[in-house]
Amino acid sequence: MLGLDHFGLLAPIYDRLFTAPPPYRLMRLLRLPSAGLLLDVGGGTGRVTAQLSGEVGGIVIADLSHGMLRQAAGRHGLQAILAPAERLPFAEASIRRIIMVDALHHVFDAATALRELVRVLAPGGRMAIQEPDWRLPGVRWISWAERLALMRSHPYRPAEIVQMVRQAGARAHCWAPGDRSVWIIAAKPHRGAP
Repeated sequence: MLGLDHFGLLAPIYDRLFTAPPPYRLMRLLRLPSAGLLLDVGGGTGRVTAQLSGEVGGIVIADLSHGMLRQAAGRHGLQAILAPAERLPFAEASIRRIIMVDALHHVFDAATALRELVRVLAPGGRMAIQEPDWRLPGVRWISWAERLALMRSHPYRPAEIVQMVRQAGARAHCWAPGDRSVWIIAAKPHRGAP
């Protein structure tokens, strides 16, 4: 990671500061249970996917923070790898489910990262991306604070994310549950499907 590893500094207390989405929501959005791997991109400590360990064939956390990955590696059933979202060390179409919670706005290049997620997603696979709803005035201050802290925060409107995912080759739509977040739900078509 370039510069200060803000997330590494927060890693020991991160799970106490931020709550994970409820497991029932994740299971519904990702259509779990499912065989195969679940990839948690920007998954940090594994706080989100640790609660899904019995619902998938395996869980891999990909993150750029050594400190966060040390926390994830301590959780039973999670494999942690140091990898940027823009360059994942997985074969094309090898991952059945992908989740990215509150992380897209921290990547270096969102369009490249989303193309990479769709590349590794298997045909028929599902992906769920959660971001703060930057359209809300009370949420915008998070981005400003992160920028002041030099945390590489680049907020995207839901329609922009949906468009990038579609351009990468997956079907996508947005869902706003009313909790100041938005979810981009995507599915990769089976080969030959429109």
